[in-house]
Amino acid sequence: MEQPFDRAALVEYLRSTISELAKVPGFHGLPAPKQLFFNELVVTAMRFSGADNTITDEEVSLLWDVMQGTGVFTDSELSLSHLARLRELLERIYHEHREQYDANQVPRSVLALTSYDGRNGTQYAEEAKEMFYRFAAALTQSDSNLGQSEQEDLAAFRAALWAPSGPAPVQSENGPAR
Repeated sequence: MEQPFDRAALVEYLRSTISELAKVPGFHGLPAPKQLFFNELVVTAMRFSGADNTITDEEVSLLWDVMQGTGVFTDSELSLSHLARLRELLERIYHEHREQYDANQVPRSVLALTSYDGRNGTQYAEEAKEMFYRFAAALTQSDSNLGQSEQEDLAAFRAALWAPSGPAPVQSENGPAR
């Protein structure tokens, strides 16, 4: 099992990594490149928080902190009723579109950065892979109830991200030792 995480440090890490990746040529020309990466974090959150068929208040709270910390949503007036409504919304979306939240899928930004890196000799995809994996690992730990299915999904996600032949939309080979 992964070590407990520092929520504030994770949010700062995500904020700075998203800011850096949003500057990569090909992304900085988009209307909202930071929003693109954040949207993929939300999809990652849906994959891992819904893996045990429920989205906990702790998982929603972490996602909310990421939303605020990355500047996606800056309203500091959050009440428990807002979190409860957000949890209900996320659960409904997850259950209605479950097939879209496969742990073996690699975020599209990672695929795009892998292609960019191949053409330019850079390593941006590695930063993005690490960012998505760290977020998924923290999310699975946030409710202090890391189940077998979550562990398996996290391992499958890691393997897909670091597949030896490069990431692909669906892949199940082993990734690097961590």
